[in-house]
Amino acid sequence: MNIVASIPGACREAAPHMPTAPRPSRWIVAVLCASTFLVMGAGVRLASTEPQDPFVSWLSDARGYAQALKEHRETGKPLLIYFYTDWCPYCRRLNQDILASAQVQGYLGEILKVRVNPEHGTKESMIAGRYGIMGFPTIVMFSAHSSLPRRLFPYRLHEAGWVLMTPDEFVEACKVLAALDD
Repeated sequence: MNIVASIPGACREAAPHMPTAPRPSRWIVAVLCASTFLVMGAGVRLASTEPQDPFVSWLSDARGYAQALKEHRETGKPLLIYFYTDWCPYCRRLNQDILASAQVQGYLGEILKVRVNPEHGTKESMIAGRYGIMGFPTIVMFSAHSSLPRRLFPYRLHEAGWVLMTPDEFVEACKVLAALDD
């Protein structure tokens, strides 16, 4: 084997009898580049249609709770408080199947909402204690014109065990609680 043949660009000199490949025209290179950018752009668009975090517009923990409670008192808007933990499988299922659904997101856009993880600190634990939270997930709701907290139970006990309500049932339960007076 001729050593010159293994050096890039030296093939023509080492093997002058071999035909050279035609060079692509500039328009072919331009089309290939453009199609690559289009495909990459489509990938970016697809990535942006992935489900977003359902808690982007929620207030969080002790500071968020104080802000939400103040705003509830000032505006009279209903207030939903979601007590959860990171390790709770029932909370994760509620997050994925109910709180991330389009129906629930649509309704929750109209009310005040805060999520509190009692394991995030002493203040959060004290807030949970104030409402007698013993298990997770627990949802407490204040109606528009009430200072009385009411609980919403997203799981129902059936013959097969604990069953999560549907997004429509969740929205209806929230609406009922939001309309109640003292």
